Amino acid sequence: MPDGFREEFKRTLGPVVKDEGLLRTIGGRPVTAVGDVTASSVLKAGLKPMLIIVDFGTRRGPLPMGDRDMERVQTYGDRVVNVKNPAAVLTRDLWTAIKDAYARAAMDGTSTRIEVDGEEDLASLPCLIMAPEGSVVTYGVPSKGMTVVTTGKDIKELVVRVLKGCTALDEEGP
Repeated sequence: MPDGFREEFKRTLGPVVKDEGLLRTIGGRPVTAVGDVTASSVLKAGLKPMLIIVDFGTRRGPLPMGDRDMERVQTYGDRVVNVKNPAAVLTRDLWTAIKDAYARAAMDGTSTRIEVDGEEDLASLPCLIMAPEGSVVTYGVPSKGMTVVTTGKDIKELVVRVLKGCTALDEEGP
């Protein structure tokens, strides 16, 4: 990712909440959780996300496994998809896995856990583009909480515009 676009991606697209504000902010809308700590918080709140994307790390370090909340993350989902995705990159495999997860959720309510070998640091971007309109995509903001973004036309257009400006995307991209 070019340095000039890093600031654009640091901007939050929705309110930042702590665990206790999560249920109130999300309500009964379908949810996607990107990141291990975010997925853990969403599951701990009793929500049933259609999609979680995890890499079993946080802040470029390993997560403490064996923790009850992390066990929920490790076992969540009707199906598990494994993809490779380096830091600061969005691979075709990740785009395809996200697209397929939303298609399955719409078709029969299947929940998916995508396990990333590498980094899921930008995975919220394709989620914001492909998630059903009116659903929620939530992802972590280090040392602050989680951003909760309700998907809609304006958010999708913003993310597509920013992505097209920072990289050449193939046919799997926006």
